[in-house]
Amino acid sequence: EKMGDPVIEGLAYNCLGVDCMLMACPPSEGSQFEGVRTVTPESQATLKRAIRYHQRHLDIADDGGQFVAHTNLGLCLGLLEDNQTAAQHHQEALRVAIRLQSFSGQSIAAGNLGLLAMRQGDLGTAKACMDQHLHLVQSLKDASAETNAWTQLGHLANLEGDYAAAVTAYENASQIAEQEGEIGTLKRIICNIGVARGNAGLEDHMAKLGAFAAEGYGGSGGGASES
Repeated sequence: EKMGDPVIEGLAYNCLGVDCMLMACPPSEGSQFEGVRTVTPESQATLKRAIRYHQRHLDIADDGGQFVAHTNLGLCLGLLEDNQTAAQHHQEALRVAIRLQSFSGQSIAAGNLGLLAMRQGDLGTAKACMDQHLHLVQSLKDASAETNAWTQLGHLANLEGDYAAAVTAYENASQIAEQEGEIGTLKRIICNIGVARGNAGLEDHMAKLGAFAAEGYGGSGGGASES
């Protein structure tokens, strides 16, 4: 602040904000800024500190810094379940990325919007955003991000009850993970494939039982009416 250099000041605010995010959601807990998770009161307070730093970064940032600040604000607010405000920040991040003609930035923003919509149960919006995210990471030839995109699409298909589509998405993810030597990721995806296939088998079994019961009921019902 004393130097009057907004770039260095913004970088400092960003670092402070990210440090707070990592304290609230430690890396050891997995994909700490994605998916559904319970945030403790202590972590909520730390995330609110992070928001203050990221907001100060946003206030003085150039276009690139605005993208970073909006993205981090969206992540923090999403974890605090302020979903509407979180979506607004991810949308602003997407607008900045489009203005900068950054496909990487667009893919990140679209993916974040998809994950947020998934947490809210808005599966249609989530699917549209994740499809866009997948298209962008494929164009960037980002194998790790493509693996994650296919995995998220598999999760979405599972939630929609389209287990065949879920298996296909997970298999696409597993092929890329295997090619990239991501063994830990591959093991998790194989488990997801097993669950989706199990769900598909159970659904088919229940449908057959339902059809059998309906036929039996119809037959006995016909006999009863005749007597």
